[in-house]
Amino acid sequence: MSENKASEENRPRHILVVDDEPDICNALQLCLQYEGYQVTTADNGRAALEQVAAARPDLILLDVMMPEVDGFEVLKRLRADAATADIVVVLLTARTEYEDMAKSWEQGADLHLSKPFNFVEVTDFVKCILDGENC
Repeated sequence: MSENKASEENRPRHILVVDDEPDICNALQLCLQYEGYQVTTADNGRAALEQVAAARPDLILLDVMMPEVDGFEVLKRLRADAATADIVVVLLTARTEYEDMAKSWEQGADLHLSKPFNFVEVTDFVKCILDGENC
């Protein structure tokens, strides 16, 4: 195994949390960092896309209703780009109508979680998706 591959396997998994509510970003960041993940945050869709371009995350926790570029548009752009199409995207949203959930699946969300959510459950979903734990 090459040294590059070994160092990549040992690096903490990178999660991007995107939400325009600072308290949600901060709480998720603390929970996930406690579990050993590297966590960055963005407060809108435009900033999220810029961060993805600068440092590709392993998973994105993405709010839907945000200023500038909403979560559905972020998801659409990620899925349309071959370099980002396979990033795991979990939508965290207050939008719970069937039409919103269907739109999440149609646009390629890997998981749709409704707000309010339990931070422990979100952390468990992340661990299941990225590390195969607590599934």
